[in-house]
Amino acid sequence: MKLPPFSLLLAGAVALAPRAFAETVVTTGDDLLAIVQAAPDGEVIRIDSDAAFEGTLIWSGKSLTIRAGDGFQPVLMGQPEAPAIALGGTPNHPTRATLIGLTIQSGGPLDPLNPPLAEYSLRSNGTGTAPDVVRVDWELEDCRLVDEVTLGGTGIFETEFLARTCDFQGQVTISSIGDSRVQAEFLNDCSFERVFIGGSGQAAVDVRITSAEVAGALQFGGSGDVAITGNFRRSQLRGGLVFFGLSNQPSQLLVESCLVTRGVGSLLDVGVIAAGTDALRLVNSTVTGWDVGLELNSGVAAENLAVFDNAEDVSQFTPAGSITNSLVADGSFTGSTIVNGTPLWTANFALVAGSLGVDQGNSDAANLGLFDVYGDPRIQDGDGDGTPAVNFGAVESLGNCQIASFFVVNGSGTNPLGYTPDGPAVLGQTFSAQVATEPSTVLTLLGFDQPSPVPFPVPGIQGEVLLAATPGLILDTAPAGSHQVSVPQDSQFCGATLMSQGFRVNFDLLSGLVETQALNGAELTLGS
Repeated sequence: MKLPPFSLLLAGAVALAPRAFAETVVTTGDDLLAIVQAAPDGEVIRIDSDAAFEGTLIWSGKSLTIRAGDGFQPVLMGQPEAPAIALGGTPNHPTRATLIGLTIQSGGPLDPLNPPLAEYSLRSNGTGTAPDVVRVDWELEDCRLVDEVTLGGTGIFETEFLARTCDFQGQVTISSIGDSRVQAEFLNDCSFERVFIGGSGQAAVDVRITSAEVAGALQFGGSGDVAITGNFRRSQLRGGLVFFGLSNQPSQLLVESCLVTRGVGSLLDVGVIAAGTDALRLVNSTVTGWDVGLELNSGVAAENLAVFDNAEDVSQFTPAGSITNSLVADGSFTGSTIVNGTPLWTANFALVAGSLGVDQGNSDAANLGLFDVYGDPRIQDGDGDGTPAVNFGAVESLGNCQIASFFVVNGSGTNPLGYTPDGPAVLGQTFSAQVATEPSTVLTLLGFDQPSPVPFPVPGIQGEVLLAATPGLILDTAPAGSHQVSVPQDSQFCGATLMSQGFRVNFDLLSGLVETQALNGAELTLGS
């Protein structure tokens, strides 16, 4: 089955948008299920309530809009172990749901001790038999979907799904079987917990994700004669990408201007895994923070990548994929157009002026978009040579890495002097400082961490402490007051402000008392 151009999907979405019908206003205590069942085709149902409306909404063969009234935050909650909305459609009579400003969730388990394997906010599936077509269309805006969402069907089944600025807190599954067809587009900063895109048989699946954030794994691929196409642009994939395919009509996926960075919720050790024989094109994307950045097969073509700060940047299957015009920091992939070496970058992965990768990409690369992952224009003159050129990686705008600096601070003024940095803290170099000693000093300490908002007293320590007591606290000890601390060559800290604090520990031989004294501190700006 051949998919129409995606522009037709958007045109269809506009054509199917509800016309100017009178609104039915729902308030707390109203029977929303009965109102939905009785609503005519094209009805707009406005909920002026913050209440939870329980029960699974089901309709077919008509178009309904359910929206939150201005200033209200209603919740649609399904029956126990059932979604809030379940649409399967009627043959040859399209069903459409337009949802705006709603929280949508499952009714929860009947038995909390034995919950179902999955709970759903929305379910869209059905089975059509030729020549009868079952069709279900969705349009969502500013919605929060607490549980899983599944889109798909079997037989002659079609569904189109358009979401803008929605928060998907459960897994989104987009999958088709048989001759069914699914088209889905996610726009305007949608966020996801996990995404699975697949299918089998002679199904057709087309998914587009733009300017989104995915916390967990994004899996893409199918088997049999399924035709799966994907287009992911300007998005942050914090759980990694798994691309697989065993289909007779190879899946095709474009990933452009995406940040593939290891997030807290990631269960993978690899940023991008490409297995099978299907076609994956990676353009101007950044892959960083993984045990392995890329695992590539022969179906991969990559260009203008920035791959750095992974334990191993590239690991290849046999036969290997192709990477051109890219930065691979650790030398695990080489070639005439490959730049090896560690770039300098900021906390948002922007390359710093003068770093490797600035203006070194191919500005004529196929599928290169007009904007980077943050929406800044592509192809700027980052190196100041008068010729604009694209950067390697997902970020075009240059990061501002300040020159390393410091100044001494005394809190409220009660701390005595006695601690002096020998110079600023430069990335990749040794930071040194001196802590003054007294005849009874047995130990000096240097604390190095994020600053606390205000100085605070610590029991057993004279003076005030300017360090936040966090798990990342670095303490360097020395008996003679001279300290040296290595500043990591991790350029995401470029421009970060840290606090350094001096301490000394004195021992009184006569009394046997141990006195710890907080000295003055220094506010450090890490830089180059």
